[in-house]
Amino acid sequence: MSDTTMPAPVRARRRKEAAPGPAPTTPDPIEIAMEALAEGDAGLDTPARRLLLQQERLIGWQIAGERAGFALKVLTGLAGVTVAAALGAMVWSAAHDESRVVEAFRTPPDFAARGLDGPVLATRVMDRIAAMDAQSQSARASGGYEDGWTQDLKVEIAQTGVSIEDLQRFLRAWLGRQTRISGEAVRAPDGKVALTVRVGGKAGETVTGPEAELDRLITEAAERVYAETQPYQYSKYLEYHGDRAKSLEVARKLVVEGAAGEKPWAWAQVSNLLSLDGDFEGGREAGRRALALEPGLLLGMINTGTAEAALGHDEANLNLTATLTQGLKRDLRTLSPNARAVLPVTLIAYQQYLIGDYAGALATLEGAETLPAFQGAADSWTPTRADLLARNHDASASRAIRLAAADPEFDVASVAGFSVGGGDYVPQWFEAAEVGDWAGAAAVAERVVAATAKTGRAGEVMRLRFSIPRLAEARAHAGDIAGARALIAPTPLDCVMCVRTRGKIAALADDAGHADRWFAEAVRLAPSPPYAWAEWGQARLARGDLDGAIERFKTAQRLGPGWADPYKFEGDARARRGEHGAAIRLYRKAAERAPHWGALHLALGSALHAQGREREAQAAFAAAAGMDLSPGDRAALAKLRR
Repeated sequence: MSDTTMPAPVRARRRKEAAPGPAPTTPDPIEIAMEALAEGDAGLDTPARRLLLQQERLIGWQIAGERAGFALKVLTGLAGVTVAAALGAMVWSAAHDESRVVEAFRTPPDFAARGLDGPVLATRVMDRIAAMDAQSQSARASGGYEDGWTQDLKVEIAQTGVSIEDLQRFLRAWLGRQTRISGEAVRAPDGKVALTVRVGGKAGETVTGPEAELDRLITEAAERVYAETQPYQYSKYLEYHGDRAKSLEVARKLVVEGAAGEKPWAWAQVSNLLSLDGDFEGGREAGRRALALEPGLLLGMINTGTAEAALGHDEANLNLTATLTQGLKRDLRTLSPNARAVLPVTLIAYQQYLIGDYAGALATLEGAETLPAFQGAADSWTPTRADLLARNHDASASRAIRLAAADPEFDVASVAGFSVGGGDYVPQWFEAAEVGDWAGAAAVAERVVAATAKTGRAGEVMRLRFSIPRLAEARAHAGDIAGARALIAPTPLDCVMCVRTRGKIAALADDAGHADRWFAEAVRLAPSPPYAWAEWGQARLARGDLDGAIERFKTAQRLGPGWADPYKFEGDARARRGEHGAAIRLYRKAAERAPHWGALHLALGSALHAQGREREAQAAFAAAAGMDLSPGDRAALAKLRR
């Protein structure tokens, strides 16, 4: 179609397109394209739009490239940081390495021909050390040993020809404090075998004997290595193998010659051994030396607490035990695996026992039989449960446990363990006291006193500070005030139970002045345990001082919130005031803590009866009838029941 034949509008548009536009204002093609768009050249496929779209894609790739470069730099930096951190960790680990490395021993050719080459002989020595370590029953975590000949899988560091394992070995040898253990077996001219072991740079120690006794030689050599490399654990090993004298000698030597980090442990072991021998004053002082060097040492606190408990220093013992339980929650790393499993359970239950939370202690010990064996703890679970039940006024349950045992004389049996636990566990005494059988309680205490005479210094401490006070209290309740006073007179005045017993004897003799004096002294010596406060309250209640009694019962409740007795006793005081509603509330709190206390349910029923709540009263009386009661309480119950 010729131009002349085109429609007029088309010809006009072509003339407009062919007409030259204004000259560009800039040589930059991007700016020219943008000016064209601004003047109306907005077609979808114009040169200006194509140029701008290409430029947009180019800028996108440029931004993406810059971002990738930045990310690569970040990753490279992170990799460098990671490598530096890993290297730093290796250096730190090497600097703190105190491992004991056993090298392959040198052996005669005929040994090697029979399969007893250097690595095998060294392994047998290590095995014997491991067995001794297990038999030490130490609460301290063992350092352990490693062999120096195993070829570990090696991962090479790029472009160095050095493996990570080689680098670790170099750093540990350079920066650490490794102890290298080596040795050799040689055949002497007389045909005997001489087995020599060396620890570090020290001179070797040699044991000699016939080849037929090679096992004995290995055991003796292992013992030499164990004594040199882990003297604290070696002392524990000797202790549990009946050689306390040598065990104490090793511990005392470590106190003088050991490294700074070993001396607190050595003092703790000296404390333990002195207490086991009945020297509780010496045990306490040695324990304090351990804690002066390392205040947070758990074994130092345990052994010092045992000595304080045996001496009847209730305040110090309770404070140490509370600190101990907190320390166990924070840090168990210094303890052996078995100790980590057993000690938290036993110490938490012991702390509960010290403040009268007998029900809580029983709950803590639930399932204790499944715990691993540790220092004979398993032998104590049954007697401890019986003792807790009896103290918590469930004499029948305690008696059932005892009578199911091979030897039901738990009170007498507890004498043998006094130096280990530092306290008396006397369920039979509490069983008799619960039912008002004070003659029976005195008879039990007399048997215990007789048993203490057979256990040396520890027995003498138990007799004066625990067994005699139990006997004196029973005699006083039975009406022999003069005999009770004669018994308690020679007991020491730093013993809290001895002082409390003086107060109870005075109260039973209606000697208010001396009762107040002795109880005031008891709470001065031990203000934190609740027992003396509650006993003082009972003395005040017996002479009609209801306000003074209630004040002391409330203090006992604050100090021993899990102990049933001060709630029951305050309930008694409120009932005597005619405040039966308050008494009922207090009795029910006590029943939550001691659900099988017969006298408590009798008192609850009496308070309900006084309020006219007869159905509830009869239910409480029925419960009391099935529980342990004194003859007097049972007679009173018979009059109240319908």
